[in-house]
Amino acid sequence: MAHSSVVRVEERPLSSREAELTHSLTSINPEWAGVNVAALRIIGECRCGCQSVVFAKPPEPQSVLAVGHQNLVGEMSLSIRTASGDDTISVLLHYADGSLSLLEVIWYNFPDPIPDEWTELRREITIR
Repeated sequence: MAHSSVVRVEERPLSSREAELTHSLTSINPEWAGVNVAALRIIGECRCGCQSVVFAKPPEPQSVLAVGHQNLVGEMSLSIRTASGDDTISVLLHYADGSLSLLEVIWYNFPDPIPDEWTELRREITIR
């Protein structure tokens, strides 16, 4: 959590949106499909309005094949419709040393925060 806009928060479960995005990316990647998303906990949040979160490290690796490595589990591009028009959000699910580490949400209209409400128009997922 070295980035200046990421702050430590009291450990909490994932929101429904965080859980859905994480599950979508883990379930399509065979190496990560067995991750129990309901057991994940959040320990950090970005305060810039992007809605990125940092996961707590679990007691055991979630993927033994990924121990000693860091990379992306997958990437998602969401085409959305908001009150102000159509837009795009990118979601990257990172891992480090065998466990999920960061759900990174990229909003291209920074510094405006991601709207709380949107309608998803299309979703494209790429696994790593």
